[in-house]
Amino acid sequence: LCNLKSVVDAECVVQEVFLSLWKDRAKIGELNDLDAWIFSICYNIIRKRFRKLKREREHLHKFFQMNGSLHYSTSNEVEYNDLLKKAEIIIDQLPTRQKSVFLLSKNEGLSNSDISEKLNISKKTVENHLTRAKSFIKSSLVSAHLI
Repeated sequence: LCNLKSVVDAECVVQEVFLSLWKDRAKIGELNDLDAWIFSICYNIIRKRFRKLKREREHLHKFFQMNGSLHYSTSNEVEYNDLLKKAEIIIDQLPTRQKSVFLLSKNEGLSNSDISEKLNISKKTVENHLTRAKSFIKSSLVSAHLI
């Protein structure tokens, strides 16, 4: 997670910015304002990281509420991280397109419309992929006695 309060987190963002610049290097010659473009890239990467951090904190808080504990203890955090790893293993078992749609929705926080545009598929197809993915994840968690 990146909160930009450490050198490691700042370096992480810088690396992502350079990767983004490298991927879109063909656009550089067409730009009128390179500084503004780089600023936009930095801004979007940092904003995305903060949104992800906020979602993870919300999930952690919900997890503790569901377990009847409002105290953030090391054992609760370990248990939460263990459950998160198991969920990631289950998510990795999803078909490729379902997994992409699910991760764009949950990790990136994109709306169904945004996912539809990004993957060039209909909004209804996005909804179907999300429904099937959630159903598979829930049944896998139930069968593993994790929920």
